[in-house]
Amino acid sequence: VPYSRNNNFIARENSLRRIKKAAGNGGHVRLALHGPGGIGKTQVALEYAYQHADRRSVFWVCGNEFLGFSEDFRSILPYARIPHRIAANEEKELLRTVRDWFESPASGDWVLVIDGADNEADCNGKGPISEFLPRGPKGTIIFTTRSRRVAEQQGCEIIEIGKMGDRDARALFLSRLENPKNLSEADRKALTLILHSLDNLPLALLLPSKIHDIQREVGMTESILNTYFLTFDQLQERMPFAADILRLFAFFDHKQIPEKLLMRSNLDGVHGEGSLDDAIAKLVGLSLVINGKDGAGRPAYELHRLVRHSIQEYLSEEEALRWKEKALEVVWRLFPHYKHEVLQECVDYLPHALAVTENSTSPMAEEVCFRMALYLKEAAHHGTAEAQIRRCIKLREESGGASYGAEYWSRIGLLASILLELGYAEEAEVEYRRAVRGRTKALGTNHPDTLSSINGLAVALHFQGRYQEAEKLYRSALEGREIILKHGHRDVLESVALLGEVLEFQEKHEEAEVMCRRALEGRKGVLGPYHPDTLETVFHLASALQGQGKHDEAEVLCRRVLEAFEKALWQDDSRTLLIIHKMAEVLQEGRRVTFAEAEALNRRIHERCERALGAEHQLTRASMNNLAGSLSDQGKYHEAAATTRLAMEILEECEGPDHPDIPMILYNLTQMLQDEGKYDEAEVSSRRIVKFYEKILGPDHPGTLVSHSILAGVLRDQKRYDEAEEMLRDAVKIMEKVLGPEDPDTLEAIDSLAFVLQQEGRYGEAENLHLRALEGREKVLGGGAIDTLTSLWRLAKLYKKCGQAADADSAYRSVCTGLCGALGGQHSISRKCLDEYEAFQVEHQLIDFTK
Repeated sequence: VPYSRNNNFIARENSLRRIKKAAGNGGHVRLALHGPGGIGKTQVALEYAYQHADRRSVFWVCGNEFLGFSEDFRSILPYARIPHRIAANEEKELLRTVRDWFESPASGDWVLVIDGADNEADCNGKGPISEFLPRGPKGTIIFTTRSRRVAEQQGCEIIEIGKMGDRDARALFLSRLENPKNLSEADRKALTLILHSLDNLPLALLLPSKIHDIQREVGMTESILNTYFLTFDQLQERMPFAADILRLFAFFDHKQIPEKLLMRSNLDGVHGEGSLDDAIAKLVGLSLVINGKDGAGRPAYELHRLVRHSIQEYLSEEEALRWKEKALEVVWRLFPHYKHEVLQECVDYLPHALAVTENSTSPMAEEVCFRMALYLKEAAHHGTAEAQIRRCIKLREESGGASYGAEYWSRIGLLASILLELGYAEEAEVEYRRAVRGRTKALGTNHPDTLSSINGLAVALHFQGRYQEAEKLYRSALEGREIILKHGHRDVLESVALLGEVLEFQEKHEEAEVMCRRALEGRKGVLGPYHPDTLETVFHLASALQGQGKHDEAEVLCRRVLEAFEKALWQDDSRTLLIIHKMAEVLQEGRRVTFAEAEALNRRIHERCERALGAEHQLTRASMNNLAGSLSDQGKYHEAAATTRLAMEILEECEGPDHPDIPMILYNLTQMLQDEGKYDEAEVSSRRIVKFYEKILGPDHPGTLVSHSILAGVLRDQKRYDEAEEMLRDAVKIMEKVLGPEDPDTLEAIDSLAFVLQQEGRYGEAENLHLRALEGREKVLGGGAIDTLTSLWRLAKLYKKCGQAADADSAYRSVCTGLCGALGGQHSISRKCLDEYEAFQVEHQLIDFTK
């Protein structure tokens, strides 16, 4: 809780009783303290928190904007004793971790106060703050809010906080006088008149004339403004230095104002002996400033937001501009260029930087926006970072400072890198090309900044699949960096690693291996063996080795990393878990693990992903699909289908029913249901695939026609041969025209049609089509491809039905040999083929049981 207890808290007993009653009923409780600004909602919540702090854990977070909420919510991690990295790349993952901790038994009994939850865009039922609020079976969440809509959408019991009664108001008024016993008789009479007659005095006698025309914040009543204006007048007359502090503070954010911002303000009196302490004591005594500490225990100050608003209204337009510029100058001097060592300073100053740059066109505001964007990018607030850097660029251009010098191009380069982080590779390419041209002209080809932009442009092209163009630029960046930097420099190693990756994507495995080995050796020395960059290089090296058939070496690399994974030698963030996920896939694709081992490995990866990233994260969903696949490989079709259904439900809930991954999951589910013999359910899922593609792609698109083949396979299993045949003939006719007769999808449709005809007993037509599909697949895919072996397997079944035992025996033998080589003898498909072949041999007495 960032505030000390208010020792002058008066009454509000009814509100406190209602909170206690609602929070004492057990289970998960949501309450909203609702009322106008300045009415005392925060003070009621604060008093409740301190009354119950000895029995329940109490946490207090900002609710008026997402950045403040994120910083406060993340600060709960140390209290929860959850290990984390301060500079984590995925802000949302940390917030989900805190939310999951609240929902877990480990958090115990807790109260979470969301203070100032007035912003409906952030705090409504679907706002960014709402995503991270804990639910579950326990805990009390208390919102303080002016918005009834927020309270209702959060499902809160609403407790109205209204104005005080006369007795309580008088008691509060008297309690705030510094020494009421020493009042003169005249002062007592004046105070009595105010207390008893305030409501009856004409408003015009109470309010300075300039109050009448101001546009006031919702909840800012004229009586509140009058009180503050009279106080400011007296403060200016009696202690001008304290009044100056108040003016300066009014243009920072009203919460957590670090003492350093005041000490570096150059205000007259800041460094005078005793004057600063006296001024702060006066402001605290008048309840204009709260004197407290930040999360690290350092001195910090706070204004109530209504005090801040009142001061801004109190000042003339000219004075307001002058003091805002002074506050901006202080932040400009203190907000650092981001690097890890100054992370906490960036965190501390960010809210104040946002406040002082708002609506400012000063060159200092442009520079502060640039520094904020640097920090926000590293803190993974990419959307906010983009907004700040775009504003920075606009300010520079509008001020006439876009002379296209080095500073301007540094801003364009930062915008490009942020766009790339957001996944906008094409937009990033445009900005990187601008930065390359500009920096080359301003700085020269081999300047580090120019080379950084060239490297960034290569990454943008790489993301778009334009590998040859990316390779050329990676080589150019590497050549330049090797000229001006040491060979072990991080930027050189980055270029080497990225070049290795793009070579691997182009299946230039030998060259990729050379580059990956060089990058790995360097990164282990510079970054350590378990840094995410190092681990990513290990993965790409393993892929390059796998591509050359060096499965043993690839396996050794992957197993070493997975052993470290089991020992939890690094933090579970999304990037590291993605690398582990890929390592496991390398082992499975190379058949270097048994299916039981694959299942166990995929379970562990899925559990770690779910715990660290949440069930809705893209990587968690991918790990769930891998787990379903390994279950299916072992013939555990029921469990595999259940896991696949769950993955699809989560995907649809997170991304909607039109997400492009839906058809692939449905296809996997259809196969599992077919293998399990649940043909009716398989039909439902396969018809969903058809409907999806017809809606997205149209009825005659090749993708839609492929989905027809899937549905036809299910109809065949249901012995609805006429429907299946008609559907497949139509599909083959269009696919031959659109895709060509040797396209893999066309050949699959032909083979499926042949199998339907075979089931109908039309063996001659079926044989001709099977042979056509087999020959085409051998030509296009090779004899050892799974699809080619499938065609041969179907031909073996045909020969068996026709009584051509010798041909069937030869075909079965070739299929079993091929499947065991490609999938392993324990794979469910291999076992099915082997069992079928053994039954055929027994039936035709081809097995000598004496041996």
